Order: sequence, then structure tokens, then C-alpha cells
Amino acid sequence: MLAASSFAGATTIVFSGSPANSNRIVDNMGRAIAAADGASVTAGSVSGDAFSSLVGTNGSSTGAIGNPAVVLLDGLWNGQTSNNSAEADAFNASPIAVQIVVSPDVFAVVTTSAVFPANGGGVGDSLTVPIDSITGVVTSLSTPGTVFENNQLVLGAAIPEPSSALLAGLALVGGLVRRRR
Repeated sequence: MLAASSFAGATTIVFSGSPANSNRIVDNMGRAIAAADGASVTAGSVSGDAFSSLVGTNGSSTGAIGNPAVVLLDGLWNGQTSNNSAEADAFNASPIAVQIVVSPDVFAVVTTSAVFPANGGGVGDSLTVPIDSITGVVTSLSTPGTVFENNQLVLGAAIPEPSSALLAGLALVGGLVRRRR
């Protein structure tokens, strides 16, 4: 008879923002991204142009101060992501990628130097990923203009869609220019 834990999968990724002088996540104006901006963070892996979240259907994320997700505090990530089901087995020994979402229009996926631990049914399957482990940006899965340089992940700006009023104004200007000729 096999013990129930031999069938269990479990992985916990703890996000650490220390040391205090570590990499920061900032907007395109250099302002540190924080939980108040609606920012969230999750661990996963990248395959081609797709990000797969560790949370899946059976996982969870918890952040500081009772927040429902891993959050950014003063540009540093904090909290943990875990999945205590067999779903987590698919991540064993895969490089860890991190998805940062500030809004539907501002987001990034970064690569890290960390690797998912093998699931041990809750034993030895936890890993701390410091913010200093960021190694690069997956540009195809990030807001255009997002870069990692000078120890900062600079999130690109959302490119606003032209409004109806702007388009109507441009048409009016075009009509006036044409009329004067």
C-alpha cells in the first residue's frame, strides 16, 4: 500500500523583496509600482509565447497584510504562490518565470535564475525567489517598451487607442486644410 503523500504534488514559491537595495519594478516614469496600483505577481513558466501560472485551478496566492495575491510593495515583490496538487508536477525543474500585472494594459513576464523544485508532497518543495534573481524580459509577453536595465524592471507604457473625439477632430482639421487649398 502506498502512502497518500506519494501521490500528492506540492510547490510553493515565496517571493522575497530583500535586500532593500535590490532590483525595483517601476513604471515608465521611474515611480515604484506598489499594491495600491493594483499590481499582482505570480510564478510560472514560459513555453514559446505562452505563460503558464503555477496557481492553475488548484493553487493560491497570498500576499502581505492579508492581500489576496502576491503584491508589489515599493517596487519589491512580496508573498507566495503555491499549488498543492498534482498540477504542480508539470513545473518540476523548469526555469521560473514571473508574471507582473499592473492593469490589463501594463504587464510583464520576466525570467529568473531560479528553477522550480521537485514536488515532495509538501516536503522540500518550497523555494524563495528573491527579486534580485530577475535575468531578463520576455518581450513577446510584456507591454511594449518594457526593459530590465540598471537593476530596474521598467514597465512600458500602455499605448492608448485613439478616441472617437480625437478621430473626429483629426477629420475636421483635415477638412479645413483641404477647404483652404
